Amino acid sequence: MPETHVTNYDSLSRLIEKFNANLSKEELKYRISAAAVEVRDTIAHGRIIASSPNFPVTLYRFSEPDESKHVSVIAAEEMTGTWFEEKIEMLRSQIRKVIDCAKMRNYKTLRPD
Repeated sequence: MPETHVTNYDSLSRLIEKFNANLSKEELKYRISAAAVEVRDTIAHGRIIASSPNFPVTLYRFSEPDESKHVSVIAAEEMTGTWFEEKIEMLRSQIRKVIDCAKMRNYKTLRPD
């Protein structure tokens, strides 16, 4: 496959930076929030700490260790049904921005609705 924005090895944060940097002043309403990266990173790199397998559970994300081998808590999220619903809706709104921007630019690569 050819290398594209979809297939390249850019991180999610880099892709969002590139997308946002490519927006014109008129397109700034399509700007993607870094919160999408935070959700992704917390879920991908976090640690669930729980005393039972039942929800809610707490998801912790830690920093890299400093020189003294100590870490900081970057995020602590209580994972509930509401938490998941809120994160899903936030991510959907970011996806809608990309789709709406692509439609506004008349990109031909999107599947029809």
